[in-house]
Amino acid sequence: MKHFYKIKKAATAWMVLLLVSLFALPSMVAAQVSFRDDFEYPEGNLLGQGGWMHFGSNPNDPIQVVKTPLTYPGYYEKADGKSVRLGDAKSAEDLMVRFAEDDASIKEGNLYFSALINVEKQPTGKVYSLSLLTRTKRIALEEGKSPNEFGRIFFAPADNTDEVKIGVERGGANPAYAAEPLKLGKTYLVVMRYEINATEQGKDNVYLYVNPASFKSEPTTPSAVIDGINHTGGGVTSYGLQGIELRQGSTYNASAPVFNVASVRVSDTYSGLFGQQAEDTTPTFKASKKSLILGSVYTGDEYSEDLTITGANLTGDISVESSSPAVTVTPTQLSKADVMSGDGAKLNVKVVYTEGTQNATLTLKSKGAKDVVINVSWEGVSPAAISTLKALYSENPEASTTYRYSGEATVLYVDKGSAHATYYLQDATAGISVVDEYDMLTSDVEAGDRITGTIFGLQKSFGTLYAVPFNVNMGKVLSKGNTVEPVEVSFADLKAAPQNYVAKLVKVKGVKFKDVAENAVFAEGMAQPIVTDGTNEAKVRIFKNTTLIGKSIPTDEVELTGILTSASVTQLIIAPRGADDVAAAAQGPASFEVTLPQVGLVAGFIGKTVEAANIHISAKNLPAPILLELTGAGSKHFSLSKSKIEKGSSETDVIVFYTPTTVAKHKANLFIDCAALPELSQTLVINAYAIDEQNPPKATLNPTALAKFEAKANETQEQTLEITTSGLPDFGKIAVKTHGVFRLNNTMLMKAAKNVVKVTFAPTAAGTYDNALIISALGMEDIVVPIQGVATEGAQTDPTKEGDDFALSTASPVKLLNETFDKATDRNKPFKFEGWTNTAIKGTRAWWGYSFSENDESVGENVAKVTPYDSKVADGEETPMEVLLVTPALDLKNAKSKMFTFRVRGDYLQDGQADKLELCYLDMQDKEPYVQPVDLVLPCTKDQSGEWYEYHLDLAEYDLPDVMFMGFRFTGTRGRLNSATYYVDDVTYGRTDIPVIRPSVSQLAFVAQVDKDAMSDVVSVTTENLAEPVKLSLGGANKSKFKLSASSLDAAGGSFSVAFNSSEKGVHEAYVKLASRGAADKFIALSVNNTVASGIAAIPANAARIVVYDLAGHIVVDKAQATPSEAVNGLAKGVYVVKVIGTDSISTYKVKL
Repeated sequence: MKHFYKIKKAATAWMVLLLVSLFALPSMVAAQVSFRDDFEYPEGNLLGQGGWMHFGSNPNDPIQVVKTPLTYPGYYEKADGKSVRLGDAKSAEDLMVRFAEDDASIKEGNLYFSALINVEKQPTGKVYSLSLLTRTKRIALEEGKSPNEFGRIFFAPADNTDEVKIGVERGGANPAYAAEPLKLGKTYLVVMRYEINATEQGKDNVYLYVNPASFKSEPTTPSAVIDGINHTGGGVTSYGLQGIELRQGSTYNASAPVFNVASVRVSDTYSGLFGQQAEDTTPTFKASKKSLILGSVYTGDEYSEDLTITGANLTGDISVESSSPAVTVTPTQLSKADVMSGDGAKLNVKVVYTEGTQNATLTLKSKGAKDVVINVSWEGVSPAAISTLKALYSENPEASTTYRYSGEATVLYVDKGSAHATYYLQDATAGISVVDEYDMLTSDVEAGDRITGTIFGLQKSFGTLYAVPFNVNMGKVLSKGNTVEPVEVSFADLKAAPQNYVAKLVKVKGVKFKDVAENAVFAEGMAQPIVTDGTNEAKVRIFKNTTLIGKSIPTDEVELTGILTSASVTQLIIAPRGADDVAAAAQGPASFEVTLPQVGLVAGFIGKTVEAANIHISAKNLPAPILLELTGAGSKHFSLSKSKIEKGSSETDVIVFYTPTTVAKHKANLFIDCAALPELSQTLVINAYAIDEQNPPKATLNPTALAKFEAKANETQEQTLEITTSGLPDFGKIAVKTHGVFRLNNTMLMKAAKNVVKVTFAPTAAGTYDNALIISALGMEDIVVPIQGVATEGAQTDPTKEGDDFALSTASPVKLLNETFDKATDRNKPFKFEGWTNTAIKGTRAWWGYSFSENDESVGENVAKVTPYDSKVADGEETPMEVLLVTPALDLKNAKSKMFTFRVRGDYLQDGQADKLELCYLDMQDKEPYVQPVDLVLPCTKDQSGEWYEYHLDLAEYDLPDVMFMGFRFTGTRGRLNSATYYVDDVTYGRTDIPVIRPSVSQLAFVAQVDKDAMSDVVSVTTENLAEPVKLSLGGANKSKFKLSASSLDAAGGSFSVAFNSSEKGVHEAYVKLASRGAADKFIALSVNNTVASGIAAIPANAARIVVYDLAGHIVVDKAQATPSEAVNGLAKGVYVVKVIGTDSISTYKVKL
């Protein structure tokens, strides 16, 4: 409570001073002051050097200049600098120096004083040793005079013998002390501000700052403060401050501290102490471009660009004015907060080109800031106007005319498989192809876009007219996701008037493909198939990269939809845009729904059959059968009442039976699939366990009870318990009921074996401890074994420091490193490897070697281990620790690869833990090691505990020296309450055969319904250089609500999907981790919106490519850029499947309109 009272009192005084300063004191000092003394004098007496003279007449123990450097980063860093030493002898010499050359003194405003100090010995009472001095009425500071001392820095003994208190006074002997004392032997930067009261003479304020964080701006809260209004004692009157004093003598009731002082400075501004200008608060802002010179352009065309506006110290928003109506901006006013944010504010500039040479300006204004002017210029040229595509067919392509299309046309298809990208356009009058012969187009135009303003010329080839774009874009996109109804014609119609249909979308019914070979499919580069309506024929052009590729060529009659790309009377060519353009007769809506029960862990008996799940499937108008299949290692213990549901409509119950043949835990995946409706496929995971009724699960103990434990505090006693298990379907468990002084060497019990468990009593304080062991297994009642321990007082031990000295050598850097720690065989003992440095920076513990036990999935693996856990440390006696494991020197210049890889695992991690593992890079600077953490987050949460994570860093992306080191730094608190444990393995550098995992998406998002299973799209995984399978695992707070269709994939890759089921409404997030030894871990984010809604409102409203299917599997809407609501607008009532296709993910939803 004593320290709390002092802090509270200081804070209150500081608030009072803020008000006083605001209303009573000037903000600037009139005189300009700058003084600095780094004591660069010959060693010996300071007197007579640099203007230092006697204060008073004390003769003893002259103040000495000594070769003891004091340094502080950014303030004074000369390693061979000097300081002056102040002692504690009686009647010792005091010295003073003037900080102004003339006789002027500081009579108003602020004066700042700073110095480096390092206290070696406490004073025996409160003593001031540094002070500012005033001149007198008649004379300035002179040799042997004793002027008034104001702004005194006091020292006093602290509660601990290795600390000293520091405080500040105005002119009396009642100092205000800083809340935190100084450590003896440590260098500190102290700053004192003396604020002269302009309205009440002598009522000056004094502020003390210890180790201030900034050199530019004065801290908002001082370490200590003297409230001038409410403090007794004198202050500066009409004779101002002129000098500083070094004071070392002891008084009759207290001896002075022994300490060194270096680099004393005086200034009239805070930043002036540090050789810097004060922070400039002038409002300023700027634009990312000063001008937009757009050159020769086509009138009516549009240009848009985002400029970035950044600024500082703004007092008002920024307004934007344009000198021309052709140049507009969005927004016209920018928020000052947005402009001063880290990324600045975006200003969109839009130009609609007008005829002739044009110059415009944008003027940006903000209160108190200089205007910013952006110049915009262009020269507009007007093409010939054409309003319909049909009118182009009356133009002469030899005339070399440039046209602007002012009508509205829809993009039917974009063919990027040809030598030059070709865009097929159609309006209400005609169609035409636009061929990018000069590869000018940079904007992405998609099928379904409605455009206008296209600028082009005309060409003719083999009698067919086409357009060539003369601009970098296809004009303005008016809307997206539009469709064009094909013109229904016959081949005879096309032959009679081919000019009426060229480049238009047409549909011909009742046609068949000729001479179709068995199992023939559509393929890129194939000879153009021939179709006939029984009288006339046409060829079918196969575009590349469409959904038609790989589909079977139909043998029945079809409706053929496509673009008429050749309109010769002798040769018709129709190009379908995808598989939907080659369609059989329309069918009724098809669907199936699966009602899946909430399946828990099913219990069974060997040789007996139980019902594990009852599934209902409602099918309507199925064009293909539904197949049900059990997969997984345990599937042989399960069976189905039905494995196939025939096509058509039906209501079917499918029962999953469990007939186990072995005592074990079993798992199966039930896959429900209809080939015609893949988006409705689902997977159900069934878990069960079986026991033998004749030999039920059993655990026998030897001994049946444990004797009382007895040990001294900080010592241990062990007892051994044999647990013989039989009939267990899964591993058993043993645990201590309450965490504390008892611990176990093993918590897992083998299913049918003699398990030897060591129970250790490790008390840290005397007392009696009662607890119990709990032994549990599936199908067995828990066994409770009471245990008791009695601890008596014991002696503390002082462990010696482990590991190596922290010394790095850049000699013989390696170009290739592959450390598996196989030689770290001494379990929980520090190791030493050639070239590696294993150092305890703080504390005594270093990195240890470790080998995983048989109960761990990494059994037999040798690794490097670090942990702060120490059962011998009593509560309240924890100590900080910092441990560094450094690689051999790495040759960054000559290595063939700069890739650095490693694996890391954390056990017993907790959310918000203070213990931290960092990856650092190190090099040698001025013969000293330099350590810098890499911006990389290593496992640090409870959810990440117990899993290996693989990391890959390309060091070529960092600005590093030719020879450097990488290190693993652990910081934490050593004690029995801190248990975070980290393992590092497989550290490599310079490898050129790095394994790689590549999933097809980085996120999966879909909508589910409460208490119903939902299934994601299939994720494909490809790999390179893998030696082990890809392990799949779920993570995140909601991982229990998700299930994977596979737990691992072959080293060559494969595919999987994710199922979801929850009774909780809302958004549930998790992730899938893909891992294989040696490859960087990959993560796929999972997000499911679990809702009771069945309509379109259940789908996120972001614009994307939207594909809508009816229940027969036909595409009814395909819009390139639309919201789900826009996509289904106008559809008839019913049930549909909606796919939202993003840049790296596909989300599927089933909705009822």
